[in-house]
Amino acid sequence: AQAVGGDGGAGQNGGHGGHGGAGFTFVTNGGTVTDDDGAATIAQGGDGGAGVDGGTGGNGSFAQVTAGEGGTAYGQSTAGSGGVGTGVGSTGGNGGSANVQGAWSGPGGTAHGVATGGHGGNGGDATAAGIGGNGGGGSVVARGDGAEASGAGHGGNGGNGYDGGKGGVGFSGQVAALNGGATANGIATAGTAGDATGAGAVGGKGGYAYIQANGENSTVSGSTATGGTGGAGQVGANGAVASDTVINAKGDGDTITNSHVTGGDSAGTKQGPGARITTDGGHVADSSVTAGQSTDTTLGGSGSLTVTGGGNVTDTHITGGNAGTDGDGSKGGTGGGASLTV
Repeated sequence: AQAVGGDGGAGQNGGHGGHGGAGFTFVTNGGTVTDDDGAATIAQGGDGGAGVDGGTGGNGSFAQVTAGEGGTAYGQSTAGSGGVGTGVGSTGGNGGSANVQGAWSGPGGTAHGVATGGHGGNGGDATAAGIGGNGGGGSVVARGDGAEASGAGHGGNGGNGYDGGKGGVGFSGQVAALNGGATANGIATAGTAGDATGAGAVGGKGGYAYIQANGENSTVSGSTATGGTGGAGQVGANGAVASDTVINAKGDGDTITNSHVTGGDSAGTKQGPGARITTDGGHVADSSVTAGQSTDTTLGGSGSLTVTGGGNVTDTHITGGNAGTDGDGSKGGTGGGASLTV
């Protein structure tokens, strides 16, 4: 089965590009969707149209593969990318979000596959003051009681800005089991921020990634979360990363095993992002936290592990992020700390 949204049309003479159409599949009442050979269902959002002569590129649309109560969906969900902006001062459109999702409510539901957020369109097409569009999110989420979600959620990259413009923001990736007895296994990768060029340019922020098991007796295993990298701009205007990269186990009886979280690196003089494992009544085993680095002289990110509510942690490693050197004889930065709180 395939659900493919159409692309938006281009704008003219300063006009805005049209938005892409959505691609959406939904299975309920115990149904199952694959193709005739058992391969993945395809859901694809349309790309945004170009914005011309100072216009704004259209937004890419979302794409979603969803299993309702008792349903099973196996799919590839790819969101549309934002349209490019062409001409002086143009702005790239935003990428759409993509999801592979177990039951939103009610019991059961199985969803597995790959969700890829759309990339932001480049701004200005290498002309003055162009602004890159933001990337869209990618997530694999099990929401219903006992639901299962597995696969990969990739956040879209931010578009580039040009000649004094701004780079777009990379968006988040997540793998999450949010209700009682839910299971989520997979890979969450945040989008990389767009770079920006020219005097006064500002790099975009990298996206964050997270793995979470929030419902009672929910499970995350064999998963990785990797934060996005900040975009490069002029000196002093490089991109940080939007947030720490995190593994959370918040419900009683939750379990996170063999899972690893890595903060994305900040560009230039921005502090590297942190990375955390936090558990409140849950159990974390055979896992690791590695904070992000700074590519210049400032601080590396901090790595932390916090245990409350009777939770426990075994064979898990925390590493603070490295700081960079600027290569011109100035003092190097300070490495990030690593902390354990029980």
